[in-house]
Amino acid sequence: MAPPKGTITYTYDATGRKLRKDVHELNVLVNGATTNITTTTLYLGAAVYESKTYSTLPASYANYSNQLQFAGHEEGRLRAVRTNPHQLHSTRALNL
Repeated sequence: MAPPKGTITYTYDATGRKLRKDVHELNVLVNGATTNITTTTLYLGAAVYESKTYSTLPASYANYSNQLQFAGHEEGRLRAVRTNPHQLHSTRALNL
């Protein structure tokens, strides 16, 4: 049997609406470094936020917290565009 690669946990409210997703990845190779990665996705209304932490921070990567991924819109969704996807608070614009 292969060793476990991690876990995924979902949290729902009493009506069945998804509130949160937690992903714990074990022994991931990133830029030559082995690390554990925890990614938390929060579903708040039409907006989706993500937080990511590394147990050992790979070169050029950064931990971040509650970074907007996208927000629902009546004509689709708004998606954050960043100059560096691993850089904290580097949102340039929102595209339709």
